[in-house]
Amino acid sequence: MLTSVCTFIDSLVKIGNMSDFGHETLQSRKQQAIEELIEKNLRMIEEHKDYLVKAYKHFVDEIISEDEYAMFKADFNQQVDDGEKNIAALREELHEFSNGERGLAMIKHFQRYENITELDRAAVVTMISSITVNDSKNLTIQFRYMNEFDALVLNSLSETERMVG
Repeated sequence: MLTSVCTFIDSLVKIGNMSDFGHETLQSRKQQAIEELIEKNLRMIEEHKDYLVKAYKHFVDEIISEDEYAMFKADFNQQVDDGEKNIAALREELHEFSNGERGLAMIKHFQRYENITELDRAAVVTMISSITVNDSKNLTIQFRYMNEFDALVLNSLSETERMVG
């Protein structure tokens, strides 16, 4: 069991070391860029809603025809829908970004066990969520923070592919 825990910790530390390379600056820039895009889309949505109100006023004042109003309305509503879809996708990306940040915090937490030589209660409770005895010689260990770990691995692979490709 100690071997499995040490292997898991070693994997975390290696991924953490790969991710630390310029990670904080790169991640804060990514987060800022995503937040700016969300703000830009929100402003665009408000503009198109204003355009829709103005088009309706022009229709009521008989400056534009009913067909023109219908065309403007369809176009402006489509722009608003597209903006809302963009915002949803950007917020999902921001959520994925925060999963990666939690993964890095988790790595920092586990690094204190990097040179562990024996398991104690504190280490087991901190790192393991469950242990299942399959038979007399086999155990299944479920580590804590696996979602964050998986997100961090995927993020590290994506970053490596971008750097190589």
